[in-house]
Amino acid sequence: MPEVIEVNFLKDEIASTFIGKKVVEAILNNEKISNVCKNEFEKELKDEVLKDVARHGKVLILKFSNYKYLLIHFLLTGYLRLIDDSEKEKAQAYLKFDNGKSIGIFGIMSNGFIHLHETKNINNLDEIKELGIDVLDEKFTLENFKKIILKNGTKRIKDILLDQSIIAGLGNAYSDEILFVSKVNPKRKGGYLSEDEIESIYKNIFFVLEKSKKYGGASELSFVHLDGSKGHFHEHFLVHKREGEKCPICGTPIETTKIGGRTSYFCPKCQR
Repeated sequence: MPEVIEVNFLKDEIASTFIGKKVVEAILNNEKISNVCKNEFEKELKDEVLKDVARHGKVLILKFSNYKYLLIHFLLTGYLRLIDDSEKEKAQAYLKFDNGKSIGIFGIMSNGFIHLHETKNINNLDEIKELGIDVLDEKFTLENFKKIILKNGTKRIKDILLDQSIIAGLGNAYSDEILFVSKVNPKRKGGYLSEDEIESIYKNIFFVLEKSKKYGGASELSFVHLDGSKGHFHEHFLVHKREGEKCPICGTPIETTKIGGRTSYFCPKCQR
């Protein structure tokens, strides 16, 4: 968390509020999660104008003037919201713009990052090169998904969905929900899935993402919108974090298993 939908919300909200605005103050309070020091962060971003906001997988990309990019990966517990000056020293990073509004970034753990780069081609950056096709990319077609499954046939389907170097954007919660509505056990190997099962998973990727969008994303952990409001998709999870509860379809207790170091939730009867 946040996954593709949550980062997409932030992308759009930041774009509508700050594109064309100039940074008047930049502060980095946690150098451990950045590739630059505090002084460089402030020097390089001050007086730059936000030109665009993009996303690849779970990475939020702020494009500034003079080919400067700020890449943010929230990992599990990171979040970003509007703040006032009284909170700027508490934030891991802080950006104040000339429209009087400020962004604070909080809660990013050691494997997440706030990276600053100067480049004419963002696709050459390691943080982007290591990612697979974005789940919302128009090139992520059913045919390409079938090729991905075939290429990674020895891996468990849950591992395929979670591996950001294969498909970028999905995380543990969304993968659990996708596999449940597809009636596929998360431990199944990709190479043993039928064509109908692969098509069902592909279709339900977008079904679950649209459902999340409808509810404003999931604030299962720390995600909030730019204005600080929460999403509600987590309140509508069917299996994720529902261990021991009755399956909404058959009534069998939801079980868990460890896959890729993460706890997966599934119905042992419905998901074969």
